[in-house]
Amino acid sequence: MLNEITKKINCEEYLNSLDFWYGVRPNGEEHYTVYCFMKDSDGISSVPYTGDSNIRIGGFETKENAIDKIKSSAAPDRAIVLYERESAEVGSELYFSFVPQEIIKAA
Repeated sequence: MLNEITKKINCEEYLNSLDFWYGVRPNGEEHYTVYCFMKDSDGISSVPYTGDSNIRIGGFETKENAIDKIKSSAAPDRAIVLYERESAEVGSELYFSFVPQEIIKAA
């Protein structure tokens, strides 16, 4: 449990130092979507990322496919972060709340 808390704190601290990164977030039960996250004076915003001219990333990829595809198409100087839901319970208020879980690739 302590490792999970430390990992979460380290992810959040790391993201505070970035202005742009890619995130892999759950989108349904077994699917994930890749997003571009941008930080500016108004806060953090995100838009779905569909890949580059060589690799297409769908909105409903498996976690492994989404991670593999973003690793292949991400800009080399950009971080990739895995997000998970705060709650897996569909009726929970935290179901649509995502938290960084793991730094897949550092910037």
